[in-house]
Amino acid sequence: MTIEGEKVFFRGFSLISMNVCEAGELLIDAEPQLAGTEAPRLVIGLNDESLGRRTIRQREIFRIPLKSGGKVTLGYFNDYYQSEARVASYEKFKRI
Repeated sequence: MTIEGEKVFFRGFSLISMNVCEAGELLIDAEPQLAGTEAPRLVIGLNDESLGRRTIRQREIFRIPLKSGGKVTLGYFNDYYQSEARVASYEKFKRI
């Protein structure tokens, strides 16, 4: 994963989390790089709740409603070159 200014580039198996103070919306501007025919998959969570999975096949901007503040987690779990990572599942994230 690489962070450049306000952009985060997920490269391979990546996970990023941040704390937000209150409810609102997460605005995501996603631009994929396909690996063969495999499109990147993004997993989004808030505290212990999954907010969904999204396959990004072309550039898209989308909003994810956050019903409360807490720990937001974004994960990219399908590295094209590591087949074991493609089947990783999202479970509850706990703050340690």
